[in-house]
This record gives sequence, structure tokens and C-alpha cells, in this order.
Amino acid sequence: MKSATNPLGTTVPWRLLEGYEPVERVYDETLAAEGHVRPHFEPLIRSLEGLGRHELMSRWDNAKRAVRTNGVTYNVYGDPEGANRSWELDMMPLVISAAEWSHLERALMQRTRLLNLILADVYGPQRLLRHGVLPPALLFANPAFLRPCHGIAVPRDLTAWTSPVRLTATGACSPTARRGRRAPGTRSRTAS
Repeated sequence: MKSATNPLGTTVPWRLLEGYEPVERVYDETLAAEGHVRPHFEPLIRSLEGLGRHELMSRWDNAKRAVRTNGVTYNVYGDPEGANRSWELDMMPLVISAAEWSHLERALMQRTRLLNLILADVYGPQRLLRHGVLPPALLFANPAFLRPCHGIAVPRDLTAWTSPVRLTATGACSPTARRGRRAPGTRSRTAS
């Protein structure tokens, strides 16, 4: 069903955000302060409305079922309940404007280069340790540090093949990358 009938008997289109109330003092990635859909979110909203309420819910249910059926899980290491948590899906994807993505892309590339340099050093010449930038106890007491890998050359000098981040809306209403303990690809919101 893509539409409903009003009291006059005419068909009115289904609106995805009908009845939606933004949470006070929390950045809303979909609606601007005036209550209008943000321009970069508009195509997604209209596309989902075109599917209709029942088709959208059917697809959402199918996606959740596929996660369970295929055993798609993740672990939060060090958490007593960390083993085999079902992958968390968000029905609404995070849509980022081109301007926001340009800023994030530069920051994430910088972060990844830094992470690669740090990992290459701790598994290589260990200058950060020798110069006191990185405390040896911090590295050597960490169970994730793989001592047998020290000195092993890695292809294309890429030590960090992936670097999961979580996007969190800040008080300035712009997403920022933070290292998270949730599954890669999930997002969260914080109060401004």
C-alpha cells in the first residue's frame, strides 16, 4: 500500500516522516532546524516513500532476517557479552552532504596515514619507543601487540588495511569520526 485514503475518499500519498518529532537538543541529521528535510536527504526520503510503507517494512524485515540467518555477527573484545552479537542495522542510512564528506574524507585519510605510520614504527624500527613518544609498557602490555610480527615487511607498507570509525554528530552539527566499540558501519547520535 503506497497511499492512504482520507475522510473525503481521495488517496493521499504516504509520508515517511509523518508524525516524526525531532528530539530536543539532539542533532537531527534528516531535518534542519526549521523542520524541513535537509537537501542531501531529500532523494532518499522520496525514494523510500515511493516504495510505500508495507514494501519498506518487508525489505527491512528481510534484511534483519538475512543477518540472523547468515550469522552476521561482530565481537566487542574485552566485553563479557562481546561474543557473536548480531550486526546492528539502521533502517535509515546516514546520508552525508558532499561538503561534509569532503571534510571527512580528508580527515579519515590523514588518520589512516598516521595509523599506518605508527603501526609501521612499532612493528619496525620503534623510534616512537626510543624517543619516549610511546611508553613501552603501553605497547608491550597490550595483548593485541603481536611480538612475533616485529620486523616483518608488509605489502605496500600498509599495516592498517581497515580502520573502523563511528560517525557521531557533534554540537556543531557536523559528523566527526571517532574510534568506536560498535560494529563498523553503525552510527550513533550524541546530544549537542
